[in-house]
Amino acid sequence: MKLWLLGLLLLLGAAPAPASAQQWLPGGQGIPIVCVYNASPPTVATGLFVYAQCNNAGTLLTSGGGGGGSSAFTVSHASSSALASALSVKTTAGDLLGFNCTSITGAAAGFCVAYNSATTPSAGALTGANVLDFCYFDTTSRGCSLGRAPSQVAYSAGIQILVTSAASPYTYTTGTDTAAISADFQ
Repeated sequence: MKLWLLGLLLLLGAAPAPASAQQWLPGGQGIPIVCVYNASPPTVATGLFVYAQCNNAGTLLTSGGGGGGSSAFTVSHASSSALASALSVKTTAGDLLGFNCTSITGAAAGFCVAYNSATTPSAGALTGANVLDFCYFDTTSRGCSLGRAPSQVAYSAGIQILVTSAASPYTYTTGTDTAAISADFQ
């Protein structure tokens, strides 16, 4: 086990599993994941890193946030295959862990909006209660992202990611900005 990881676990009061039972893996959204197998997950302070129970081959079995319980945890990834104004991530209820809009074309600032719907909405006013997350991009940044991992936001109808050049994240415009869009979800 890496000495700095052992030190971190000891500093947090965690009882680490034997060195042969932990594996350090890169985490999604820049959050480190400690993979633990043949042992109980360590107790850690919330938000410092994520633990995951794995089998002896390192395959993810369960996961939970620091200090929380564990539950079944399978992450899927969706991405646009070309620059687009929307990405239909999931057409049924699910959980969004994070999204990214990058390489935005067009000259307008705007928002990347995570919308609770089974289908991509028409251009115009959005139902405010269905706008569950958004991030802002300006004319120089040309991208934005939002991550909630290890937590997630529940979407009751479906998950749509929209790129809008409107002055508000509650209005969906098309025809000005497009982006490479991706999302991690359950």
